[in-house]
Amino acid sequence: MWKYTQLSDTLSGLYYRTKEITELIIRAGFSPAKFDLDGSANVVWTLAVKRMEQMGQVIKIVDAALTDYPENPVLLDYKSDKAVVTKSVYAGDQPDWKGSSGLPAFEKITGEQSTLLPFSFFEKGTIKGKAVARVLTPDGMGTGFLISEDGLFLTNNHVFPDENTAFNSSVQFNYQQTIKGLPASDIKLKVSNTVFATSPDDDWSIVKIEGNPAKDFGFLKLTNQVVAKDDFVNIIQHPGGEFKQIGIYHNVVTNVSNNRVQYLTDTMPGSSGSPVFNSNWEVVALHHSGGFFAEPGSNNRVLRNEGIDINKVISDLKAKGFNI
Repeated sequence: MWKYTQLSDTLSGLYYRTKEITELIIRAGFSPAKFDLDGSANVVWTLAVKRMEQMGQVIKIVDAALTDYPENPVLLDYKSDKAVVTKSVYAGDQPDWKGSSGLPAFEKITGEQSTLLPFSFFEKGTIKGKAVARVLTPDGMGTGFLISEDGLFLTNNHVFPDENTAFNSSVQFNYQQTIKGLPASDIKLKVSNTVFATSPDDDWSIVKIEGNPAKDFGFLKLTNQVVAKDDFVNIIQHPGGEFKQIGIYHNVVTNVSNNRVQYLTDTMPGSSGSPVFNSNWEVVALHHSGGFFAEPGSNNRVLRNEGIDINKVISDLKAKGFNI
């Protein structure tokens, strides 16, 4: 019994979106129609594994999951028919902890979906963040980021509303603090007067930065992404025109519709033009505003931040002849 509980907990941490759960069930050779896919991932997997146990075919889902996570210890233990470890290892005796139900209680995924991330998340974010720069215009400040090897740079239309503003602006890379709280060595580059395109309706502008900035700072390749309500998003930004910062707490997507993505991630004036990342550090939106928006399905207005769905930006750029 307990090894099935641990298996359900593990699967709910690895596959927590309905689409991912459905795809894994199909790969395992089951029909999704045989399972109740409503509810949290933990509930779905608990019921699904119980159903597979009744069918005597739990091993099929284990084998399918192992193709994605070949070194997962719980999956491997189940595959080799070992006792699945459900207790932590202590230097002394294992405490006999029981929950309020009187049954053994150990670590769980406590929310609708897992918030666990590989430790390399930080390293990858540091690399991706190099392409994000502070924008200095004749009238103010913003944020933007490199999107190509040849120096194309994306920000908001309200940061670069026209050629005159853009061509008289500069961008500042590495404008951030070191681990000791000291200013890092930043590099300021001019906006070239060779490229300018914009969309007031979808609040994006694209320019080219002089020199070869991607050689030193890399770039964020834009690809079509799927973003949905309850996903997590992180924003690397220059809030208030200050040193580079990241919004990384309570970063939940609240609504996706009409080429807009709304989220709880904190921003400030000056954050306009920042990349909105998913947990894999893929750009899913171009941040552009915040305020009180109508909550879907009600007359309430709620405080949210908002970005332009990156799929819309990509479509617009390609329509204008940009090869990204």
